[in-house]
Amino acid sequence: MLPILLLFLNSISLHDPPSQDKQLQPNEAVVVKVKANEAHNRTSVQLQKGQLYEITATGQWKDGTCAATDAAGFKASDCNSPQAGVDLGLSSMEALKRDKSSNWLCLTGSIYNQTSNSFENILPDQQFSIGRSAKIKPAVNGKLVLFANDIVSGYGNNTGQLTVTIKRIQ
Repeated sequence: MLPILLLFLNSISLHDPPSQDKQLQPNEAVVVKVKANEAHNRTSVQLQKGQLYEITATGQWKDGTCAATDAAGFKASDCNSPQAGVDLGLSSMEALKRDKSSNWLCLTGSIYNQTSNSFENILPDQQFSIGRSAKIKPAVNGKLVLFANDIVSGYGNNTGQLTVTIKRIQ
């Protein structure tokens, strides 16, 4: 049992913030923290086109006065604000979310194949919804960046973080 446990522990590295770019080998995993108040949570992971990855998330975060949610996020109509009668206007801002088809604060990923470390005002080469768990097969090589789905100017009132595991399946 101990050799299996040691093998498992050796295949996972925990780093926050990421130090250098890493291409995962099959069955290798990396664990990162994704903060709700950061528009671009850079990971050290370089995703490879055509390889299969599984991304899973645990933890909770919240948007302003809405109740805390997990990585699946919430619909605007489900924002349970502890301040009764407060209209947060989220429904009117749906078109401004970074990923319009996903819930508010849904864990979302982007792949950037630019060599720059600055992601401000650069459109991703590929973007996808993750939620609590997703398997992805990237169409491009590039850096994995994770974020809570919100409007670009809306990260200042977000709190909390998720623990995200990125594992290369094949």
